[in-house]
Amino acid sequence: MRGTGIYTASERLWLVGPPQVVEAGNEAFHRLRAIRDAYARGVAVGSADDAPLIERRRKAMAQMRRLMREDLGIGPLGIE
Repeated sequence: MRGTGIYTASERLWLVGPPQVVEAGNEAFHRLRAIRDAYARGVAVGSADDAPLIERRRKAMAQMRRLMREDLGIGPLGIE
């Protein structure tokens, strides 16, 4: 994860994002870390144990995007 730039993006969001977007971004970030940690513990990619982690991350990302678009004054994509 260190080489992906996600930590930098997270810090930038904390610097300039409105509170609701920062909260949603932080949740998405922690959902990704939970997946990473599960894989490090031996959870197999695509397994039954993996599926709920992926779903929680997907929902957290959708919420973050929705709040970001709202903050920017643009409507939902309508494709999620």
